[in-house]
Amino acid sequence: MKKRKRLYVNGSHLEGRFADQKIKYCKKCNKCHEFIKRYDFHRKVEGYIFYEDFPTFGKERETCIVCQGVPFTKSLNSSLETIIYKVVQ
Repeated sequence: MKKRKRLYVNGSHLEGRFADQKIKYCKKCNKCHEFIKRYDFHRKVEGYIFYEDFPTFGKERETCIVCQGVPFTKSLNSSLETIIYKVVQ
């Protein structure tokens, strides 16, 4: 009898595939970035998170907002413990 592979919805098996879809790689600054959109304590949080030491294999190549010269602001999100880059409109 063959064993079936388990697909973990909240586990690590599919986590890498979702990361490859969401996280992009910038060739100019050699950093990975991800656009996030979520609610923290009934506040809407939107912006970009940058990862310096992140595997780039399988990531889509896309120039980030910093290298494009788009005006942005930096803010610290305490619940995510990261700096979020928000586009100024």
